[in-house]
Amino acid sequence: MSGISKNGKSSRILTKNKPLVSIVAICYNHSRFLEKTLDSIRNQTYQNLEVLIIDSFSSDGSFKLIENYVKENDLGTWMLHRQERKTSICENLNLALSLINGEYYQVISCDDIIHPNKIAIQVNELIDRNYESIGLIYSDYSHIDEEGNPIVEEQFILKKHGFSKLNLPPSGYVFCEILGTWFIHTITCLISKKAAESIGGYDENLSYEDTDFILRLSKEFKFIAVLNELAYYRIVSDSLFKTRSIDFYVSTCKLYLKHRGVPVCNSKVKRLISHYYDTLFQMDPYEALKIYLESSSSDFEFYILWYTNFFRLTGKKEFALKFKSVLKKLI
Repeated sequence: MSGISKNGKSSRILTKNKPLVSIVAICYNHSRFLEKTLDSIRNQTYQNLEVLIIDSFSSDGSFKLIENYVKENDLGTWMLHRQERKTSICENLNLALSLINGEYYQVISCDDIIHPNKIAIQVNELIDRNYESIGLIYSDYSHIDEEGNPIVEEQFILKKHGFSKLNLPPSGYVFCEILGTWFIHTITCLISKKAAESIGGYDENLSYEDTDFILRLSKEFKFIAVLNELAYYRIVSDSLFKTRSIDFYVSTCKLYLKHRGVPVCNSKVKRLISHYYDTLFQMDPYEALKIYLESSSSDFEFYILWYTNFFRLTGKKEFALKFKSVLKKLI
């Protein structure tokens, strides 16, 4: 089955005090975790919701489980879409933007969980802050393992980064403040659809969506934060968080290259590009070299030019890394 299926149309509309919120759930082979995720969506206390579930051509029976869940729980207004091939998270989210009607939207992977009051708490905060001027609101969250148990050392991520009522997380135009950080997670965010569309949605040339999208959004729109723990991110053995593949580092280099040139924090961008380039070079120097040749040497810290070109001349990865080590000591 492909395309949108819907057993009925929601009668909910956008209103000033209770804006329509869309929940976008993305599934790929999440059959083990589906029920808990779908329960967390169904149990939201906020009422003016629409739900869109996109299955990215799962091979483990996930879509059938979703259909059964919707039928058994009489969720006729939930929209279901099954892709005809495996698609990236960015492709799925751009499709979602074309289908949803909410003023704000929530993204959730079908192995994660959101607190029952998540949408209600964040909508109330948005209304209190004149929500039409805000692009994104985020919150605290914790990591859980494959069985749903808390990972003790990965609880309350915002608090782990030192934020509290006396030291609030960044709000306003926060680009330079969040650059190079990882404490704003998609699962915690409620995002303005209008704002997302105005920046062109998600970059389908990248293997993951959140860092680049959040940085681009932060340049144009205000962010606000709440300290409540409102979401639970599941760590699974094959997740991008765990594996950090070559694709991850290629995408990370490319995304930071997109954000160079902001005068007040360009040196920080260059450090980030160089850091992820260094890691990629150690994993696959030829992939790193492609990025270097597609960029300007001025986009990197100075030592990158020398050891990369040393590798181009010699083809010797280990010699190039030793040369880099010497250069960094001299510099």
